[in-house]
Amino acid sequence: MRIINLLPDSEQKLIKKEGILGNLRAVFVLAIFSYLVVAAALFVTHIYLQNNASNLASRINSEEQILQNQDQTAQSVQKDNNIVSDYVDIAEKSPRWSEALVAFAGLVPSDVLVTDFSADAATGKIEIQGQALSRDSVLQLRTNIMASPLFKNIDLPLENLEKPANLNFHYTFYLNGGAITGAQSSAGGTK
Repeated sequence: MRIINLLPDSEQKLIKKEGILGNLRAVFVLAIFSYLVVAAALFVTHIYLQNNASNLASRINSEEQILQNQDQTAQSVQKDNNIVSDYVDIAEKSPRWSEALVAFAGLVPSDVLVTDFSADAATGKIEIQGQALSRDSVLQLRTNIMASPLFKNIDLPLENLEKPANLNFHYTFYLNGGAITGAQSSAGGTK
């Protein structure tokens, strides 16, 4: 069906202009409404993100503190491990004199007092000094050292035999087998 408009041309143009203006008004209202909806959505999103940012910042701070504590703990553990490692290295490299000292202590007669015991781990050289009640005790000490399988090459200084009683003595002898090392085991089989 066809619509026939009997209004004069000027009024028809005016009606068209009113229709266009109404459409423009509707577009303008719709644009403003859309702008307000978008602005409200952006505002709500901004507030939400701001709250999340502060929550996220506090969580990041707490996680950083946890990481710092873990780093400090790891550094402390590493420091302790280094100390233990140093101790183990020193213990392994230190001479094991226990076997030689125990063996030597069993060789000293009861009336002999050893006042100085010095030893060189690199060469196995041992020097002792002391006092004895009799010359026989000094000779007995030398005989005991010579009989021990741990020691060898004991000297016999003549000044050890000058006085028959209450004398000072000194001996130099060596470990049988040379120098004592850190890996030498004791009589019990442990290091």
